[in-house]
Amino acid sequence: MKWRGTSLLGDEVGLNQYALQGRYDITKVSSRTYLNIRDRYRLLDVGAAMGYGCGPLVISNKAVSRTQLTQCSIAFPGAATTAYALFKMLGVPSGQQIFTRYDNIVPMLLDGRVDCGVIIHESRFTLPELDLHCLIDLGAWWEQETRLPLPLGCAVMKQELYADYGALFEQHIRQHLQDPCARPAAVRAYIRSHAQELRPDVIDAHIALYVNDFTAALGKQGRVAFDALARRLESAEIA
Repeated sequence: MKWRGTSLLGDEVGLNQYALQGRYDITKVSSRTYLNIRDRYRLLDVGAAMGYGCGPLVISNKAVSRTQLTQCSIAFPGAATTAYALFKMLGVPSGQQIFTRYDNIVPMLLDGRVDCGVIIHESRFTLPELDLHCLIDLGAWWEQETRLPLPLGCAVMKQELYADYGALFEQHIRQHLQDPCARPAAVRAYIRSHAQELRPDVIDAHIALYVNDFTAALGKQGRVAFDALARRLESAEIA
């Protein structure tokens, strides 16, 4: 089957908002957002950002303790993100909370506009070079609490479309996950055109961490992890 349609590249905040509005038939969202739209969207078995050692990091431009976070401003990559939900579940008090695009957080830290930030992607690999400090590894906390992989983000399809197109689309995506091996130069060029960090070693580290077996198939363990996230959000009364 040949797929035709309109595609959009968007940041996490925008894609979450569009999903809440039901704008797109198939989309990538934060796992936290998916749990709020389960009545309208079906979780796909492919395309997840999930794993071990890949959780959001609370970082700062100076050495501070957890107790000092109450005096610090902290930037988050959106209020409807898994990263923000994990921070709230951990129960660490903080000062002023600022919500911004994920790629604004490190620049805001470097020029002193905020004291701390929660990062989720490429900048995690360059912290020492930027003289930034990791205060809390939210993924490590999740793994210690649950012994499960952390579901950061996922791909979803509208419920009414899944019966006819779900399995076909999942197969289509799995085939394209082989592209890095079959067409490495083309894939690298595409990634560089959209990446925040352009160094080849950083790009390779990012892919190795976030594109893994759970991306190709959630499996039983992946779905158990989503159930665990749902229970913990409900227990912590995080909508």
